[in-house]
Parts: sequence; C-alpha cells; structure tokens
Amino acid sequence: MKKSEVRQKIKTLKSETLTDTLIEKWSEQAVQRLLVRLQACPDSRISLFLSMPNEIQTGRLIQFLLAEGRHQLLLPRVEGKRIMNFYSYNGDPAELKLSSYQIWEPTAPKEEALVPEIMIMPGVAFDSIGGRVGHGGGFYDTYLSKHQDEIKLTIGFAYHFQVLDHPVPRMDHDVLIQELVTDQEHFIFSTDQKG
Repeated sequence: MKKSEVRQKIKTLKSETLTDTLIEKWSEQAVQRLLVRLQACPDSRISLFLSMPNEIQTGRLIQFLLAEGRHQLLLPRVEGKRIMNFYSYNGDPAELKLSSYQIWEPTAPKEEALVPEIMIMPGVAFDSIGGRVGHGGGFYDTYLSKHQDEIKLTIGFAYHFQVLDHPVPRMDHDVLIQELVTDQEHFIFSTDQKG
C-alpha cells in the first residue's frame, strides 16, 4: 500500500466514523492517557500541535499543561519547504496567526526558535513498530533528523483507528517514533530514549 492510499483510507475512515460526540469523547480519553505519560517526565520543553478539525483534539491538553505550568510549551511554524521551527506558547491567542495551510501558528521572531525535548506529533496513520505516515510535507521527519541528539522523546497522538494492523510504507528519510498514545492504548516502541 502506498502512502497516498494510506492517507485516502484514513480520510475515508474519519469521514465515516467521526462525529462531534466521538471527537470529544475519544480526544478526552487520549488526553488523559497522554497526561499520565507526561506526569512521569521531568520538566521539559514540549512541542504540541494545534489540531485541525478532523485530528484528535489537543485544546484540553494544552489548557491543562499551561495551567500546570511545569513544562514549556512549543508550537510549530512552517518556514519553507520541509522547514519547520518551534516557538514558545503561553496561551495568548494574540501570539498566533492563521497560516496558508489554515493552521494557527506562533508569530514570534525567528531568533526565538527553540528545540523541544519532548515532541508530541500528529500523523495520518501509524503502525505497531513506530512507523508514521504524515500529511506529506516531510516537516517532522526533516526536523527529527536534524535535531535527533536534542529531542529525547517522540510521541505520536492519534485516534485508535489510525493505527494500522500492518506496517505503514516507509522511505529512507522517515523516522520511527518512540511511543504512540491513542484514546484506547499507549504503545511503547523503543526504550532507547535519551536523557
């Protein structure tokens, strides 16, 4: 199965499966599961993503982590072809603007970019060995390859039906994630975590 076919399969599954009620229920379950995982982590710079409507929702997760105040939260901004950087986010909507991708992004100056120690990653599909299919821009794989010595933990965050029962297609530049949290499970693919 090609990546384009995987993306189409998940897109169809989302349109056939998701309702407003299920989005809220499953997102809340996944958030609670991820919060338990993050409680075991030392104070860190954590990158998150602002969900698109058909993605698992991160709003409550961001609210809780901001209120807790233990971690520094970072959000991504696309800055060129396969180029993405992360910037501190303190919860102020005025710090964000809508990008050409229709994603809210931080407006901080480029020189304020920071590298996360823990990366919470979106994705279209995942498998049981840490494989991940993204939206096709290559932003996360490129960033991970560049900063692999600084990022201590990578965690995918998705709905349970985005986890396929067969390996997702991978290319040489694709980076395996270490863990995956869904509304139903917490997968640990690698214990080779730095730090």
